[in-house]
Amino acid sequence: MKDIVNPDIEQYCHEITQPESPLLRELVADTWENMSGPQMMTGRVPAKLLRMLIQLMGAKHVLELGTYTGYSALTIAEVLPDDGQVISCDVNPMCKSFSRYYFEQSPHGYKIDLRIAPAFETIATLPDNHFDIVFLDADKANYLKYYEATLSKLVSGGLLVIDNALWYGEVLAPESKHAIGVHELNAHLTADERVENVLLTVRDGMHLVRKK
Repeated sequence: MKDIVNPDIEQYCHEITQPESPLLRELVADTWENMSGPQMMTGRVPAKLLRMLIQLMGAKHVLELGTYTGYSALTIAEVLPDDGQVISCDVNPMCKSFSRYYFEQSPHGYKIDLRIAPAFETIATLPDNHFDIVFLDADKANYLKYYEATLSKLVSGGLLVIDNALWYGEVLAPESKHAIGVHELNAHLTADERVENVLLTVRDGMHLVRKK
């Protein structure tokens, strides 16, 4: 695993960035102690960036692909208005049993609609031109397919936020299916005239894509 940013700078950014809510910190500790793959959680810095983007846009409707233990879904829900909603998709039933506990402890949990089903099936049922933000953090090999499936679901001026967009630096010479999938989407976005994009070196890479 390559360091995208100097580890000391990475830690400094983490410490300077305002901490999560107490409930989210409890979720983080529980995930690291009891779940496999805890590194899959969205980190504090990218989560705070996502949270700030939602606030700046005044977003009400968010679609998330990849729930895991619910850290990012709950982060999103905390800043949505009372009538806002995040639809969060995952295929792992374990995600439902783990994250549901934390959603129920939060006064914002009612804003989360958790869908345990293949994401493409859920996406097909959703209205076009509805979501202000799509947060993509699902299986990397299908990133380009997820992008094409969700672009029509975004409103004009809506934002697609793609996590792990540098995939540990492997995009420089992609060999694994995950790195190839991420690079394939990154390269596609650069040439796609339907959107404008900027790729940030935040944690493992965050790609911000605005639908024109």
